[in-house]
Amino acid sequence: MSRGGLPPRVDVLVLGAGLAGLSAAYHIRKLSGLSVLVLERGLRVGGGSGSVRRAGFTFDHSGHLLHLHDPYGKKLALELLSGNVAVLERSAWIHMQGRYTRYPFQANTYGLPVATAADCLAGYLRTVYHPAPSPGRPESFADWSRRQFGSGICRHFMYPYNRKLWRLPLSELTVEWQGRFLPKPQPAEVLCGAL
Repeated sequence: MSRGGLPPRVDVLVLGAGLAGLSAAYHIRKLSGLSVLVLERGLRVGGGSGSVRRAGFTFDHSGHLLHLHDPYGKKLALELLSGNVAVLERSAWIHMQGRYTRYPFQANTYGLPVATAADCLAGYLRTVYHPAPSPGRPESFADWSRRQFGSGICRHFMYPYNRKLWRLPLSELTVEWQGRFLPKPQPAEVLCGAL
């Protein structure tokens, strides 16, 4: 060992023991046989998918702890965690205007004040029956959201939630990331979710 407890030589150095760093180290070692060292500045591994316990409560670092949609990724994670995993069925709710409504908001406005639900439904239906043309250039998240979900859903949920989550102006946020995370529901889903 060299000074500081580090090995004298390593083939690959990975900075950060979040899921991406751990996956990179695992796959490099498995596929190439190279030696890999992972350095993490925090006290624990996991990065944004970690949790901390304080005063009897568990707080996740991220709102989306670990979603396993890819079959290979799911199989690998469950194998590597070897029983040290809690599989939970999602039960997500939004507290707004003194009421609770199910997530995703865009398809679940029932229970909100009637004026709010009507504003969301009317704005959404305008996007379906009188859609704004695609601008033919990259859109900001703010513009894309308004075109997808309408002004009511954006005003009441999409804009305030995402400003809080991303902590930057939504006009500066691009849309490549959203993919499957923000699907546009069918009109029947939105109508049923309002009624």
